[in-house]
Amino acid sequence: MIIEDLPALSTAIIWAWASIMYGDFMRRMHPLVVNFLRMFYASVILLIPAIVLGLNYGAVWGAP
Repeated sequence: MIIEDLPALSTAIIWAWASIMYGDFMRRMHPLVVNFLRMFYASVILLIPAIVLGLNYGAVWGAP
C-alpha cells in the first residue's frame, strides 16, 4: 500500500524542496536566468529517456 503512495509523496517533497531552493537562486540571479537554467536542465534530463525509448515529434516538442 505504501508503494502506491510513494511516487506522489516523493513528488510533493521534490516540489517543496525546489521552491525553497528557487528562493536562494532568485536572490543571486535574474529570474529569466533561473527559468532558462530550469528549462535547459529539464530538457537534457528528458532527452535521455526520449533517446532510449525512441525520439519522436512528441518527445521533441515536450522536452522544452
